Amino acid sequence: MNKEDLFKQIWDKYVTITPDAQKIKSLFESLSENVNNDHIAFRTIDDKRVNIEKVSELLLSLGYKEGGEYKFTEKKLYAKHFYHDDKNTPKVFISQLLLNEFSNSLQTTLTECIDQIGDTNPIDFMTGGRLWSKPSYETYKTLVEESEYAGWFYLYGYVANHFTIDVNELDKFN
Repeated sequence: MNKEDLFKQIWDKYVTITPDAQKIKSLFESLSENVNNDHIAFRTIDDKRVNIEKVSELLLSLGYKEGGEYKFTEKKLYAKHFYHDDKNTPKVFISQLLLNEFSNSLQTTLTECIDQIGDTNPIDFMTGGRLWSKPSYETYKTLVEESEYAGWFYLYGYVANHFTIDVNELDKFN
């Protein structure tokens, strides 16, 4: 797999759950704008089976390099960004929830989700979506009370959390 195919698959999966993103991109393109992606963000948890190091393996194999690292103390997150020497290739941010800083209930719920993941292909961590059983609304509500991030991850799993337009590359907007 090359990086262009990877990002096409990531985008295609993303717009299935966020169809307005395609509408926005198409709008810019209809105005003859070249839409360049600044970065893409992914979420995971700090379980060694699915942590940042595991999720980033495919990126590293495609020539990405580790950039900075970030700590979001209030949200109990750790993140890294990855960049490619090809300046037309978007940066990728991967954050992970620091499980041991949350309640036993949240830890157990998310660990049980990860326990359901079987053998994975590296692409699964970027396009696989929810790799565990159907979520329950009650569990989701409980997770969101403690962490919006945990609730989002429980529902969506391994898909892009967001894409960003590099506004500095737009010609008709300042």
